[in-house]
Amino acid sequence: MTKKIAFCVSIFITITLNAQINEIGLFVGGSNYIGDVGSTDYINPKDLTLAVIYKWNMSPQAAIRYSFTYANFSANNAQASTNVLKNNPFNFKNTYNEFAVGIEFNFFKYNLNQFRFRHTPYVFLNIAAFSYKIPPNSIAANFKDFTKSTSISFPFGVGYKVRLAQHLGMTVETRFNYTNKDNLEGDQLPIANFNNPNNKDWVVISGFSLVYAFGERTCYFDNF
Repeated sequence: MTKKIAFCVSIFITITLNAQINEIGLFVGGSNYIGDVGSTDYINPKDLTLAVIYKWNMSPQAAIRYSFTYANFSANNAQASTNVLKNNPFNFKNTYNEFAVGIEFNFFKYNLNQFRFRHTPYVFLNIAAFSYKIPPNSIAANFKDFTKSTSISFPFGVGYKVRLAQHLGMTVETRFNYTNKDNLEGDQLPIANFNNPNNKDWVVISGFSLVYAFGERTCYFDNF
């Protein structure tokens, strides 16, 4: 009985692997922080971000996506848009590591296995676990003085993908991550009158990726 179950499971796994369209891509872009320090521009990619993204396409319009992201981010009150912040000098740098899984939806049917040109906008929603360092409340403090913290978030975003060759594509996307945290710049800011505890921090990531598609095409892909 055990051998029969193992045989059935192996057949199921083989069929599943042969039936899926896979994509893997390297993402390069920039990130920006939005919080109590510095600029409040929502899309301002200025600090290096790298990510690896894997997608399993359930159909030409929907995919499950996994990603691991490493991002730097920083802020400086000298670049703020209000005089309150500019008159209170403060800056910081931090790093952000995230593992996320979610669903991606294409507005139009998209098939990288076909030779003809394909392109579509898309949206996605993830659940993510992320880690970051809490900076000390001193600009002159050493990086070793940072403490680590982890949390859960629900990043979402929009993008546009284009097929470049039979198995090669390119995407451009922006991801918005509401962290539900207010300490990415430090537990307590040195100038209390610009620290708003109700203003949670965001990390916004924008960039592009080259994507390689592989795996056997399925019957539903042949019709698109």
